Amino acid sequence: MKTQTEKLPYKEALLNDRQGKLTSRWYIQFWVWSDVEKKTIRRWDYAINKEIGKDEADTIRIRRAYAKARIKAINQLLEEGYHISDKVEGKSIDLTLRKGMEYALKISGLKAGSYNSYSSCMNIFLEWAKTNGLDSINLDKFSRKDAYQYIDWRISSGIKGSTINNDVSYIKRLWSILKKREIIVKNPFSELEKQKEERSLRNLAYTDSEIELLKNEISVSDPELWSFIQIIYNSFMRPNEIRQLKVSDIRLSDRMIYIDASISKNNKSEFVTIPDSLIDSIINLVQFKNSGDWLFPGKRTCISKNRMNDRHRPFLQKHNFSEDHTLYSWKHTGVVRAYKAGVDLKRIQLQCRHHSIAQTDTYLKSMGLYENLEIKLKMPPL
Repeated sequence: MKTQTEKLPYKEALLNDRQGKLTSRWYIQFWVWSDVEKKTIRRWDYAINKEIGKDEADTIRIRRAYAKARIKAINQLLEEGYHISDKVEGKSIDLTLRKGMEYALKISGLKAGSYNSYSSCMNIFLEWAKTNGLDSINLDKFSRKDAYQYIDWRISSGIKGSTINNDVSYIKRLWSILKKREIIVKNPFSELEKQKEERSLRNLAYTDSEIELLKNEISVSDPELWSFIQIIYNSFMRPNEIRQLKVSDIRLSDRMIYIDASISKNNKSEFVTIPDSLIDSIINLVQFKNSGDWLFPGKRTCISKNRMNDRHRPFLQKHNFSEDHTLYSWKHTGVVRAYKAGVDLKRIQLQCRHHSIAQTDTYLKSMGLYENLEIKLKMPPL
């Protein structure tokens, strides 16, 4: 697609939700001008069918919310003059580097926190591209050589390897979105050599003495915060996920906590196990509440995003903990303690909701607390 100053005819995008029936494929339909056929042609977007909730009603709710945002983005592009142009190099579509990146971000479906991270990374990339006269070139003209030049610029700017790798993964995903929609043929950021990373100290776990110190104070001064911490520690869930839990998400009979895709950072609906060490705390939280109530209620909805962090921080400051110690450190503490207690790596992977054992293995190593217990305990003496 490309933009031009002359107003081109189009018809706005509309949702066909099959009258709320999930047995038929939903789609978003719109009419866009084609330079190839010299008329408006109909196009269908079926991506909405990938949105699935915890039940039929939730799926319908999620899909309609998705459709609202998707339709707004499509209509904005049509209004700006996007249209189907003559094809270049097979499947590629004429779009500048800047417009392509901005379009990919718009249709990415990222949640607010992730969207802001991607946007920040993209803006740095586009600023570099502009400085080097690349932001207005056709997407197909941006090569792997250019991608490495961007990385070289980041290295020369003194950026750490871990940050560069993280930024490249963001940009790579935006290019992947364009490739999936056949707007580009190749992703110049795929299979790039990663930068060496120094071990980060940010993923610190609390020591036994630190746990005892904080537990004695927090459990007495702020019992609700301590319950929140216990869930982080035992379930390996993220604080932002926990604060959005409802009583109905707690499946006591199955000893499971349901994490809906709408609140999960992984964008997947998943379950984690409630261990024996957490059951009493969970029971205390859900008793006297209705199924639709928030587990940690605020004034009108669930507790605000940073509220628990704000309540936790003074306890750390009181005892001069480093800034690398945070509320999220309780997750690292739970994982490390589970591993040292002999919990199988596969069980830790499932509770962490990692996509592979390798990811869990890397996570443990990143904290500098990986122990090769098999070698330590079973290596025979000479």
